[in-house]
Amino acid sequence: MLTRRLAGPSRASLMRQLASAAVAEAPPPAHAAREHRQLAEASRLRPLPPDQLSSQMNALVNSAKERGTNRARADVYESYTSLSPLERASLSPENMRAILRAIVPRHDAGWRAVQRSSPRKRKAMNDTLADTWGRKLRTVIAEMVQRDIDTRADWHFILQTLLKVGAVSAVESIWQVLPAKLRKDREFAELRLGTVSRWAKNARDAFVAPLPDELDTAYRAFWDAFTVFQDPSVKTVPITHRILCVASADLAALMHRVGQRSLETARIEDAFEALHRILRVVLEKGYGVDIDAIPSSADRLAETPGQFRAMPPVVLNAVLDHLSVSGRNAHQLFAAFDVLTSETPVPNKRAFEEEEDDDVPNLANATAQAESDPDRTNWWGRKMNRAAYFESAPAPSGEPTPSHASDPISSTSPPDFQTIRSVSDYLPKPVWPLQVVADASKPAAKERYDADTVVLLLRAARREDEWGLLQRILEVSVADALATDSAWLSVYLATPPAERINLPRPGRISPEWFASALAEYTQAYDRHAQRTVSLLEKVVAWTAQKIEVVTASETPHCEFKVVEGGEHERIVLAPPDVSPKELRFMRNKRSFLAHTYLARLYRDLDEFAKYLPRAAFQAERRKGWKASARERKGATELEREEEPPNWG
Repeated sequence: MLTRRLAGPSRASLMRQLASAAVAEAPPPAHAAREHRQLAEASRLRPLPPDQLSSQMNALVNSAKERGTNRARADVYESYTSLSPLERASLSPENMRAILRAIVPRHDAGWRAVQRSSPRKRKAMNDTLADTWGRKLRTVIAEMVQRDIDTRADWHFILQTLLKVGAVSAVESIWQVLPAKLRKDREFAELRLGTVSRWAKNARDAFVAPLPDELDTAYRAFWDAFTVFQDPSVKTVPITHRILCVASADLAALMHRVGQRSLETARIEDAFEALHRILRVVLEKGYGVDIDAIPSSADRLAETPGQFRAMPPVVLNAVLDHLSVSGRNAHQLFAAFDVLTSETPVPNKRAFEEEEDDDVPNLANATAQAESDPDRTNWWGRKMNRAAYFESAPAPSGEPTPSHASDPISSTSPPDFQTIRSVSDYLPKPVWPLQVVADASKPAAKERYDADTVVLLLRAARREDEWGLLQRILEVSVADALATDSAWLSVYLATPPAERINLPRPGRISPEWFASALAEYTQAYDRHAQRTVSLLEKVVAWTAQKIEVVTASETPHCEFKVVEGGEHERIVLAPPDVSPKELRFMRNKRSFLAHTYLARLYRDLDEFAKYLPRAAFQAERRKGWKASARERKGATELEREEEPPNWG
């Protein structure tokens, strides 16, 4: 009896409780639900007055404009779809345009977190957003077309929004109802090509083979958009060349990957060759580069009648990526990078035929002077003037300089008076952030390549197990980035706080560089791991000093708060006091925003610290392996000494 009491209520009591709960939670009878539905339908027959409806929708739209309000954006679309046709017709054109722009998210923190996720997860999220955004945008624009209140800006906003997630299918469905005049517009064709490029890049980065229908849709969309630029009345601009290069290279790379696993090899190869021809023509006309005849080195660039023009980093990445897909090995790829980023000036077509004075500057004199400069180096830090590679060291004081010391290649030169410099000696030596002096007269160096370029080069070396070359690229990239960063900091400190927003966005030492170098725990890279540890420690110290400089320069005139993060407190700067629309415009313009830049520095610092233990592990493993090898070698030699001689 005691056990039964402790066990709790009886089975019958539990059944009665469950039965009463089920009755309480049961849905109302059928006739009650039917009456409720009839009342709701009757209330819908009485539409809201236009003024009241407009004020309600404006309140919802205003709440959706705040940061991190995805639920409010969903409420705007749900409220709009719940309106009757009569109520929708009563909305003003301004209300409809505000609803169209409020139902899709902006670049808030949640959106940026999705874009920083892994490639496979990012593609899955982008595909989901493409379906959702396409359905919502088509619903609203259909009402606007029916009422003939759609404008060019509305269609431009739709295509620009779908481009962010690479929604090729949604863009093509929108394109079918696009006004005929806009289908021949240059900007709309560029948006269409940008969507194809983003879709192809997402699929390739995620290692996901697209469906044949999707690939055919993207391929037809590319050529349909390309026909717009063949119209003589359409005037192309530099951004047109940029988008054409990137889109053709991205789609060709995806075609190449699909062709490796597809049974329709001939068809895929034909498509790849057609895209290659487009890329070659655009590069020749837009940048003066023949992709099939790039010189093998920067030294031969002056020997060729080249008209190389500076190309933006995104085009450079597209060209290098296409060369890699076309079969160039790592060394050929790096040689092409050296040529395309060379600072050799374009030959001046003006000739000084009437002047015979030697002091008149011309191309030949400038070239001869540059070639004779003993400090002339290329991106690798390699000395361009080969004859001056061996330089004579200064003679000790009080002793005359030997006459043969002036001969750089004399075999009789004393070794004490001859110094052989390593390649690292010719790399730029940056000034550390805490020692940078404000100097507005020194403009920041123009960005010739970006962080993605270095990642592309590192991955090319890793694919071919060129570990020494990979380490060299990593060291040179970091040295170049630190020197550029030091020059930018000098201009930044000399610029008034109110004008810093006009500064160009500084370069970045990406943590992905070290992720590419340490991606695999392979013993082949262990011999370089100790150098990577030293490099990482240097980058961590540099980033910490830069954070200190930026916070000391921004906190006196900007609102901020101190938060806990990692081992130390961190500073969070307030964004500029502007509207979200103006803030998005600044971000798209690549303006310098101190609050986002400082937050990225903190994130990069955490990433660098995360890779330090991995590099240290590989360095210690290398030491252990060498110690074991010495022990085995010593034991083998000892056995040989103890082995009795064989006299035959």
